[in-house]
Amino acid sequence: MIQSFQDPDSLPTNEKVPTDEELKTLRRVAGKLPTIAYWICAVEFAERASYYGVQPLFSQYVNRPLPKNGNGYGAPPRGTQQTAGALGMGSVRATAVSQSFSMLCYSLPVFFGWLSDTRTGRFKLVCYGVGVCGVAHVLMCAAGSKHLLATGGAKGPFFISVYILAIGAGRS
Repeated sequence: MIQSFQDPDSLPTNEKVPTDEELKTLRRVAGKLPTIAYWICAVEFAERASYYGVQPLFSQYVNRPLPKNGNGYGAPPRGTQQTAGALGMGSVRATAVSQSFSMLCYSLPVFFGWLSDTRTGRFKLVCYGVGVCGVAHVLMCAAGSKHLLATGGAKGPFFISVYILAIGAGRS
């Protein structure tokens, strides 16, 4: 650490400060990054992949009904021109779900920033957010089961999972 520019020869050998010429010409070598930095990058990548992976699918999934003679999970039969879907709630509700999800994902970071700065700490909140996103994805997968889609019981778990995911995505 450079505290002041003194005469380099007046300091002990292990405390010499660089000269102006050395500061201009010496190579800059980055220090070692802590392992947590790599983990946070991986977590943030996974969170963004989660957001951009599911958000475009909401409108189709909510808007269109379950295709007849499909695989039961929302995919149409092979070789047909039917469109994939599952809940059949119409375009107005599909747009409302998609837009409210995006709004929460982009507005909740203000609250979670305050929370991490004043109460939990940033690393603890990141860990909580990862857990919340994991729970949301498990619930979203469960809401897509054949039985729930066929009986119409998938709506509740699906919407709960969407908004839990918005909370998890908003913590970053």
